[in-house]
Amino acid sequence: MKGGLALTGGAVAGACTAYLSDPSFGRRRRSRAKERLLSLAHHFWRFTDVAARDLVNRGIGMLAETRYRIKGRIVADEVLKARIMTKVGRYVSHTKALEVAVRGGCVTLSGPILRHEVEKLLQTVAAVPGVKAVSNRLETHKGRGDVPDLQGGVDKSGDRAELLQSNWTPAVRLLGGVVSGALLVGSRSWRPWSSQVAKGASLLLLGRSITNMELKRLLGMSGSRLGFSLQKTVNIAAPIEDVYRFFTDVRHFPMFMKHVHEVRSLGEDRSRWRVEGPFGRDVSWNALITRREPPRRFAWKSEEGSQIAHVGNLQFESQEDGRTRVTLRMSYSPPGGLLGRTVATLAGVNPKREIDDDMARVKTYLETGKPARDAATRDGYGATAAM
Repeated sequence: MKGGLALTGGAVAGACTAYLSDPSFGRRRRSRAKERLLSLAHHFWRFTDVAARDLVNRGIGMLAETRYRIKGRIVADEVLKARIMTKVGRYVSHTKALEVAVRGGCVTLSGPILRHEVEKLLQTVAAVPGVKAVSNRLETHKGRGDVPDLQGGVDKSGDRAELLQSNWTPAVRLLGGVVSGALLVGSRSWRPWSSQVAKGASLLLLGRSITNMELKRLLGMSGSRLGFSLQKTVNIAAPIEDVYRFFTDVRHFPMFMKHVHEVRSLGEDRSRWRVEGPFGRDVSWNALITRREPPRRFAWKSEEGSQIAHVGNLQFESQEDGRTRVTLRMSYSPPGGLLGRTVATLAGVNPKREIDDDMARVKTYLETGKPARDAATRDGYGATAAM
């Protein structure tokens, strides 16, 4: 096991050294790596500052609540109502339909509400510090029916433990990182099997804390929703028909996508892509068009078994001033999941920045007619047929 890890670490270190020492591009790559490290350090210190303030505020809140429960301090009606409304939003799907009146710590609830939300609402309001009594004057309805105030809305699941929430607060993320580090160090003296389990758990906790992503997304186990998502919107001074035609012709992609070396049509809405990956190595995959609605929408996905699993779509909207708004949305799972993404990031690969640059290039080309100088193919003939 240790030999395998050492071999893998040596291979990665060797690849990084070769990548940064390249005679032609090494200087620029080292400069970019230095900028990235400085940026990461800046973000880290800013995050720790926010997390520390979050921890302090939580401590003050817990102290205040403990003091209230011991001394039974009186809470102003306005403050109590604000506390109640904060809680109500987590359990009631139509908060605007409710009326909350507070007088001397006594709370009166009125207005239409769905029947299955009543019991939990009453329990939650009664548990708010400062509430002395709750008067129920709610109009319960089995379903939304024809009640105007109950139309739409999203069912609420109520409070969830912080560790089960999709987004962790800065304080929880900081504590998660500390616990994962302590577990990783402490497990070295454990028995072999328990040590390996602990190390795996600590790495997952560390990844969850750093990325603030749910574990199922982090591991690529979230079904159709892939691990990492990107979105970019750009306004182009060109008719929507011309913009749609340009984006849906694969011969044009190397003109504005710097890392695309070749796009080859395979027929029947399929194409073969070859792009530059980490450490200068090419990555290939097959793509399949899944939706075509000219000139409004265009969608695709990678075929099963591709090196990079991803889905994406382009949406085109015509503006009153004649411009076209293009929105690109893409989700992907890089090879190796979080580890693969981390290695790619250290190698200088930043998908978000690359998408921003690519969209800026296509905007320039469609508005000026001149392809970008740093595109992979300046004449646009890196592919042989349209999609």
